[in-house]
Formats: sequence, structure tokens, C-alpha cells
Amino acid sequence: TLKTQAAEVWLAKIHEVGVPVAPLLSVAEAINLPQTQARNMLIEAGGIMMPGNPIKISGCADPHVMPGAATLDQHGEQIRQEFSS
Repeated sequence: TLKTQAAEVWLAKIHEVGVPVAPLLSVAEAINLPQTQARNMLIEAGGIMMPGNPIKISGCADPHVMPGAATLDQHGEQIRQEFSS
């Protein structure tokens, strides 16, 4: 039965017969994977850690920190200047 051997043993046996298989991870386990760290999959947005964009494009910068939402009238002066010129 499944309980008689460790998960790694079953994963190896299933993989040996050509079936794609991967372990089911907890959120904490997934966050701590080397691949998660290498792909910058955790970013800070407005002081909160959250998942990053999984789509990575070669040659394009991958922002490590995203800004929070704009505050009320944060860009108002800039917009007014653009429309008045």
C-alpha cells in the first residue's frame, strides 16, 4: 500500500514507467524551493509579499519590487501639465 513506503520511493517507481509525476507540496514547501527563488516568484508589492508573474521573457527586466497602487492625485500635476502644453 501507499503507506508502506516513503513518497520519494513511489515517485521514483511511477517515474520509471514513464508517467509524469511530482509531489504535492504545501505553500511553505513551494515557496522554499530553489526554483521558486531562482525565478523571483515572490515579489514585494506595497509592502506585501505576493506571487510574481510566472511569465518570464528573455531580455526583458523582471521587476523584483512592484510599486503599490497610486495615491489620490499622486500623478495629478503631471497629467495636468501634459494636457496644458
